[in-house]
Amino acid sequence: MMSATAQANDRSNQIEVVRLGRNLGAEIRGLDLSQQLT
Repeated sequence: MMSATAQANDRSNQIEVVRLGRNLGAEIRGLDLSQQLT
């Protein structure tokens, strides 16, 4: 069984990954608008 602290860490890691993924997606879309990818 995981401790509450481990669960909280897991949760914040998940949120961090989602946030990074969104930032990366926005960055990629920004690049797409300025230049065509081959």
